[in-house]
Amino acid sequence: MNYNFAVNKNVNSKEAIIRKMKNVKRNFLNIKNNENKENKKIFESKPNLNPVPASLSTIDEIENLNSSDDSLDDSLDDSLDDILHYSLHDSLNDSLHDSLDETNVTIIIHLFYINLFAEFLKYIQNVKTIFKNVTVLFTINMESNFETIIKKIDPRFIVLKVENKGVDVHAFLESVKFIRRQNIPTDFILKIHTKISNNIGEDLLEWRKELIKPITDLNNLIVIRNYFKKMNNIGYIGSQKCCFPKNFDMDFPQNIIGLNILIEKFPHLEKDWSDFNAGNMFWINNEVLTKYLTDELMIYLDDKFCKKKPPDNLTDRGIFVEYLCERLFTGVFCYNSTNILVNNYQGNHQGYHRPQIFSLHTPKL
Repeated sequence: MNYNFAVNKNVNSKEAIIRKMKNVKRNFLNIKNNENKENKKIFESKPNLNPVPASLSTIDEIENLNSSDDSLDDSLDDSLDDILHYSLHDSLNDSLHDSLDETNVTIIIHLFYINLFAEFLKYIQNVKTIFKNVTVLFTINMESNFETIIKKIDPRFIVLKVENKGVDVHAFLESVKFIRRQNIPTDFILKIHTKISNNIGEDLLEWRKELIKPITDLNNLIVIRNYFKKMNNIGYIGSQKCCFPKNFDMDFPQNIIGLNILIEKFPHLEKDWSDFNAGNMFWINNEVLTKYLTDELMIYLDDKFCKKKPPDNLTDRGIFVEYLCERLFTGVFCYNSTNILVNNYQGNHQGYHRPQIFSLHTPKL
């Protein structure tokens, strides 16, 4: 199967896109009228407020929403602006592409909270503005019907339905397996997901955005593209604010113990780590994943994931592979690589390196 994610040339005017998006809105309403529980809940709630999971268990949950058709229309109109922005730019944004850049990037998005879809379209659009060869892969819950909506926005998006276990990690593993099975050209992967928790103790008051925005900012992406082209041995690129040292886990020794057990069990892994990306959202070199994320390791991890979400590290001192993977992917896998940490300063539109924004970090040295 050929996955070609070139810019859609069939949409050539703002008016045509608006007509298309109005048809999408009508489709939303048809889904509601056909009692699609999942989508009814998301479209009857205001976007970006109180995110909801992509499944519902009872009709009562829907009936308790107390949303009118008018409020549904308002919510859809709000989201329509973001979706229209994506569609317009997707057809017209060739200007920032480097014609010589052949880097193949794949964006993997675990869309558990589907009412954040419009926000994630903005991140996709930024990446597609800078990179020419982009594959977009969504994972949604097995019982979700949101694939219909995703495909309406862009039929080139790949959508995988996955079991609700292992938080974002199980979905990521399934995505990596799919990329390998389908031989999708991939040099670097952007892994992001719809995280809604925050960490007040570490001053991460908008944790999701503090993870994603530095590595999807347009100016920063120009620099990141240059790093991809010119630097060897890149491990991962992530938010500097969300890079936690290994000794952060002195309060959670089960994570250090569990990861050392995992390293001993799989001798191909690096033997140490100095830090990790807290929140599990980053760019990562696919060569790193090919080397370390073996089929055997994925089988082992997948067999140990919790159904739905693992207990909180603070209240349960057990070893859970979901928390280990957070340290494994960017800590152990990238221990012998050059990693790039990006802070919250604004980037330079000319694409020049600015030391106050980008820090190079090789943990093993």
